[in-house]
Amino acid sequence: MAIRENRQVKYSKITGEMMKNLIVVFISAILLMQLISCKNNPLEVPVPVVKAKEIEPGRRDYIWDETVLEIPVGESALFGGIWGISPNDVWAIGGASESILSTWHFDGAQWTNISIIDPEHQTYEGQAIWGTDANNIWSGNVGGVICHYDGTKWNYVEQLTDKDYGRVTVQQMWGISDHEIYFCGYAGGVTEEGTHVTGVVYKYDGKDWKRIGMPDIELNFLNVRKASNGDLLILALNENTYLIDILVYNGNGLKTLIANDESSTALEKVGDKILISKGQLMYEYDNGNLKLWKDFTGTQYKGAIWCARNEKDIFTGAQDKLGDGIGHYNGEDFKIIYPAENINVECVNGITFPNDVFFILLDWNLLKTRILHGKLKN
Repeated sequence: MAIRENRQVKYSKITGEMMKNLIVVFISAILLMQLISCKNNPLEVPVPVVKAKEIEPGRRDYIWDETVLEIPVGESALFGGIWGISPNDVWAIGGASESILSTWHFDGAQWTNISIIDPEHQTYEGQAIWGTDANNIWSGNVGGVICHYDGTKWNYVEQLTDKDYGRVTVQQMWGISDHEIYFCGYAGGVTEEGTHVTGVVYKYDGKDWKRIGMPDIELNFLNVRKASNGDLLILALNENTYLIDILVYNGNGLKTLIANDESSTALEKVGDKILISKGQLMYEYDNGNLKLWKDFTGTQYKGAIWCARNEKDIFTGAQDKLGDGIGHYNGEDFKIIYPAENINVECVNGITFPNDVFFILLDWNLLKTRILHGKLKN
């Protein structure tokens, strides 16, 4: 019995080894056949290479419609702020002789005057506006009052003051997300001892508005944008000389990129680029330095960037024979796409959507704001 069991164990071992050898041979044969097959029949279809989609030149075939925001006789309303989430949800805001006239909304069909209330002044006169969606819109004014729109109504949030300079004036708002929104302007004002101001930038972190601790400088900050490396670019005005500076704040101190500029100067973020316009030259901000991006010498370009979809679809100021028209750079050339009506009508701001664009035009004859709406043809 023991002998039979030993033979069975021995037979099992031999059988297992044979099976292992057969499996190895079988696998080797399959691999060899695959190699021969690949050699004789190479793949005819290569692995596709995915390329980034090239930006197409911006179109210019717009149908234009112009609306005058009608206000009572004897009143004035000259706006500077515009923001929206879609062509059917656009806000315009700015200074007016009566604060109740300072905020307007477009629903895709008509512009309607909207009253914003704050506890102290009863009616709110806005200056700047920006948001992330239809239920999260912020506004600030010359008195430092901050208001917020929640999708249903505008609500008073707070009135900001500076411990050293007193009143805060909001000039412009701009942001990246609902927890990173900036406004720039100045703190202080005219006193018996003269003008005493400093440029300021405030940041909203999702909870509070706080002043960024940069050095005091006697300038009025008109525009702010954030570069991809984290630097803040600031367009600043000297209220005494009316000359423009371009400043950089890197978290430590202020650096001057352009000083005491007499030409038309602009600052805007287009895609991931910070573009700075000086006269007819447009520069790209590159980690602390400026490099020439586009030379518009010889064209009707006037140093102002109103808005852009991308670097091949930029709307700008343009010097027309009758005044300031609206120009367009499509990545290939520059043309005026909306000529000036007369010297007393001036474009000051704009906003783009995929197929629409809106501009604020100030009519200095009538002291009214016009809204120019351009829609691409189907």
